[in-house]
Amino acid sequence: MTPSHGRPNAPITGNQGASGNRLTRHVTDVTDVTDPGEHPLGPSATAAVRRRPADRARHEQGDVMPELAHVPTVVPTRHLYRIPEAMALLSMSRSVIYEQIRAGRLKTVKQGSARLVPAVAINAYVELLMSESGVEFDQAS
Repeated sequence: MTPSHGRPNAPITGNQGASGNRLTRHVTDVTDVTDPGEHPLGPSATAAVRRRPADRARHEQGDVMPELAHVPTVVPTRHLYRIPEAMALLSMSRSVIYEQIRAGRLKTVKQGSARLVPAVAINAYVELLMSESGVEFDQAS
């Protein structure tokens, strides 16, 4: 069965409707269900939550509100990284980072109460992953 937009996909069936027919809805990908950049109540719902009262008052009076732009996070090059920076560098979630630390695969140091990941430990972890994969990265294919 193909939905109206012409792409084949698998149906998701729901409860039976009042007429006794099974309700069927086709979903091709996650964007058909919900776009993560949009709030279910519309873009103004998320903007209203983020605005300070003074900003809301100016916006309601007709002043143009600057759009909230997505600015990519830049992690500076240095010797020690905090956990959120290591998460960004390794493209891993917080829980996976801490699992790797507990398993001894990612080395960390403590400075006071802060847990820091040395840059050499990040490089060693990447080397470990590459050696475990069994793929040679220095050779042409």
